[in-house]
Amino acid sequence: MSSHVATKRVFLEDIWPDLEGGITQLITNLNAGFPRKRWMELYTHVYNYCTTSRPSHRKVGGVSGANFVGEELYNRLCEFLKKHMLLLSKEAEQRQDDALLTYYTKEWERYTTAMRYINHVFEYLNRHWIKRESDDGKKRSL
Repeated sequence: MSSHVATKRVFLEDIWPDLEGGITQLITNLNAGFPRKRWMELYTHVYNYCTTSRPSHRKVGGVSGANFVGEELYNRLCEFLKKHMLLLSKEAEQRQDDALLTYYTKEWERYTTAMRYINHVFEYLNRHWIKRESDDGKKRSL
């Protein structure tokens, strides 16, 4: 008798709405608090996705689909952050002089603090997929 337990495949479409909501809360309203239990829920989404998702079978440049397991999640996060930065930029356009500097200072502090939390949420992806991409000499930019 096999002791292998079948794991349920996790789809990005199923977990992304909750991840996006948590990231939004972290990046816009961290001062209101963020319970450890909630952080663990988000981390678990990332972990489950990375460990139970099946790589696509496509090949790009002779590289197997295993390299794509984290790519979709990474790309979603990048798109989210780009949209957020565009909103901040539009908000900044309405300010001048000291008000602009105050705005940038406040938002920079908020963003860097939130990104430390978000980095921890995506720690599994960082440790495995990002590290592998880096080790393979691939560079990406936001």
